[in-house]
Amino acid sequence: MPDSAVLTFTDPDAYYATIRTAEVKGIVTVRGDYRAELTRIELHRLWMQRGVEGLPRVMNVRRRDPRVALCFTTDQEQAPLHVRGMELGRGEIAVLGSGSADHHLSSAACRWGAMSLMPEDLAAAGRAIVGREVTAPSPLSYRLSPPPAVLLRLLNLHEAAGHLAKTAPDILAHPEVARALEQGLTHAMVTCISGGETAETVGAFPPNGYGLFDMAGTVWEWTTDWFRARHEPEVSSPCCVSDNPRNGPVEASYDPAQPQIGSRVRWSRGARFSALQTIAGATVRQRATLR
Repeated sequence: MPDSAVLTFTDPDAYYATIRTAEVKGIVTVRGDYRAELTRIELHRLWMQRGVEGLPRVMNVRRRDPRVALCFTTDQEQAPLHVRGMELGRGEIAVLGSGSADHHLSSAACRWGAMSLMPEDLAAAGRAIVGREVTAPSPLSYRLSPPPAVLLRLLNLHEAAGHLAKTAPDILAHPEVARALEQGLTHAMVTCISGGETAETVGAFPPNGYGLFDMAGTVWEWTTDWFRARHEPEVSSPCCVSDNPRNGPVEASYDPAQPQIGSRVRWSRGARFSALQTIAGATVRQRATLR
């Protein structure tokens, strides 16, 4: 079951001891009033953490499980972190191999995030999303600079999960919410490691009950229905239902949320295999503009 916790600390040793997936020892490098906060979220397969620290420090982080992790700053304007001697600045992430042992140094107050998957889960996600296994070398750590849009998506999803843990943990614990969030975070993690590469290979997934491949993924279906902000009223008698009772005229296909497009907006269904389940179902309809 999904779980989360938001913890605050005034003792750095207690803070270090609470960080998951690693044995952490640290030293605060300046005097001052110590304050730290740690947000921990455990989804079905993906784990994540968010840390806020008020004073600079040096930490020795020894990974004690086989999980492959990403580490990054959650405040892209803060002073760079240093991981294994590598400067981790704006637009960069560190990939921490399983069993790695690294020094993590901050020169000022800092905010950081981390997320991890078991190697077999990362490999399976890589096959689904980029068409090949995605792995991280063990026990080395290395630095990446993902495409800005890919990294921004990861940061936004990570922040949204942290916000839910703080303000609405009961919603985060809902299985469907947690599943959708985990899918998005996993997709972002894989695409960051792969440099933005994505692929949905035709025939890579089992056929449906009729022996047909790729009927619920890889493609979007552009329906004949013109978009309407509201459905037409239902008819009162089954005898009078037309062949397509909800296919309104093209002139009425106006999306008030996208006034710059005007009319000529259809409904679409489906999605690629790596899309969230909340949008990929055949019963879910989305706007698709006719160009």
